[in-house]
Amino acid sequence: MRPDPSRPTPSPGAIPPAEKPPPASMDTPQPNTPQRPRPSLSSLLGPRGPLFLIATTAVTLLLITPWISLVRGSIADALYSYTILIPFISAWLVWQRPATPTTQESASPPPPDPLTVPGSLLLTAAAGLAILGMLARNSGAISSNTSWLTTQIGAWVLALWSLAALILGRSWITRNLFATAFLAFTVPLPDAAVASIELGLQLASATACDWLFALSGTPYMRDGMAFWLPNVHIQVAPECSGIRSTLVLFITAVLGAQLLLRHPIHRLAIVLAIIPLGIFRNALRILTLTLLSVHVNPEIMHSALHRRGGPLFFAVSLIPLFAMFWWFGRRERRTRRNPGSSTFSVGKPR
Repeated sequence: MRPDPSRPTPSPGAIPPAEKPPPASMDTPQPNTPQRPRPSLSSLLGPRGPLFLIATTAVTLLLITPWISLVRGSIADALYSYTILIPFISAWLVWQRPATPTTQESASPPPPDPLTVPGSLLLTAAAGLAILGMLARNSGAISSNTSWLTTQIGAWVLALWSLAALILGRSWITRNLFATAFLAFTVPLPDAAVASIELGLQLASATACDWLFALSGTPYMRDGMAFWLPNVHIQVAPECSGIRSTLVLFITAVLGAQLLLRHPIHRLAIVLAIIPLGIFRNALRILTLTLLSVHVNPEIMHSALHRRGGPLFFAVSLIPLFAMFWWFGRRERRTRRNPGSSTFSVGKPR
């Protein structure tokens, strides 16, 4: 075979140049980046997931009248506007859990281990609560629609817990314990509980206002819930308790602490800080409106700042809450980078 004269002949002992790889074409398969597979029904609820969904639908249809009343009430009453969102949040918590790096789901979920005794007790309690609520309403023992909804939606939550225990089993409840317990916030508070919480927040807000007025140096007199200041007389009414914003803030803190923090002490500190934050927010709002009425214009008490200024002061109460989340999260990230350091240590040991 004769050599090609167009190609240079390499000298003896020379290393031939490496050939360039062919350019990548559009048809050349590229390595795929690993993606999280979309969770299936069996991976979320186990092999008996369809049975659980059918049973849940049946229980919901049995209690469809209370649910319709709850949806209408949540639209009319801002105190319970959050209730209809709780089941969707719980479902989202179950759906997103396989995406967490700490969860290791096997290809074939383990067979369910039904909790027969607890599930049967919960189902009996659900039926009894629903029947007692209906009898109490028909006899006039319960005259409030909210208190009746407490019994019926409470029965719905108990029924779902019993179905999870009987159908999905122990291992599923253990993996999704927070999402299961979070359903309890669906139950609206009865009127007696709302009145007690309002009175407690009202008394605490009045006491906090007393302290803030003393710190401000403004002359005042207090008689129970009433305060007399120069040219202004105010009354800390039940509407000033801030129960709705405090309740929403409490539920948000519980959910945020579970999703953003890992240490139980940090989570507990976030939840316990909600009540003082709510009381301080109410007292700050009353102090601001009162001092503006004393020193600027007495008509401030009848202005939009008084009637619709709640969201502004609610946003102010979020600042220390976000600061606590940031500080606790920073400490936990530092602990994960240095496993030998304690979560509660301050500085470096000498």
